[in-house]
Amino acid sequence: MRGLLIKDFRLLMNQKKFLFVVLGFGFLFLFSNDTPEGAMGYITILSAMLVLTTMSYDEFERGMSFLMTLPITKATYVWEKYVLGVCISAIMSMVSTLVAMIVFQVRKIPYPMFSFIYSGILFFGLSLLFLTIMIPVQMKYGSEKGKFVKMIAMIIVVLLGFGIVKLLELAGVNVVEMLASLMSSSVVLGFSIICLVCVAFYILSGFVSHRMLEKKEL
Repeated sequence: MRGLLIKDFRLLMNQKKFLFVVLGFGFLFLFSNDTPEGAMGYITILSAMLVLTTMSYDEFERGMSFLMTLPITKATYVWEKYVLGVCISAIMSMVSTLVAMIVFQVRKIPYPMFSFIYSGILFFGLSLLFLTIMIPVQMKYGSEKGKFVKMIAMIIVVLLGFGIVKLLELAGVNVVEMLASLMSSSVVLGFSIICLVCVAFYILSGFVSHRMLEKKEL
């Protein structure tokens, strides 16, 4: 797996322009808003898409067929992408948190330190949830066919989440108040639950992706 990670990080060195553009727009958002969450989410979640870029490189000119001739298994290949996703999301989450702190310090905007940290953790978890959908779709359909499917999948997830919230509201459960109550009673507990849910879905997605690749003709 270490060899695959080195390969992917070397491939990502070609994406420096993309990262500079993402960070540039992140700076603009930070200087034009009085809250850092939008910019932090933008930087972290968009950077997570680089995992899909490495998968597109692997598929180029039957690259997957070549990779499978090396002493690696399909399971190793799949889980390496998930490890890569954790690494990129964690790094960019820390970068976005640090950048937001510096910008708000320069702008002299008072903002609690713990809010920066909690926002970074939250968007780290959300970027993993994003990858739980995108990686299996790309594994199943590839980079070209998967573009439309990924868009549809994201729309379905958003609608599903909206539908669940509405159903809970019809049942008399105020989701916003419930989450606010949870976070106010114990911020650590609230974020621990969010992280555990994200990790559980992430691992489940890994097993799904592995099963898809095992069935796929390379």
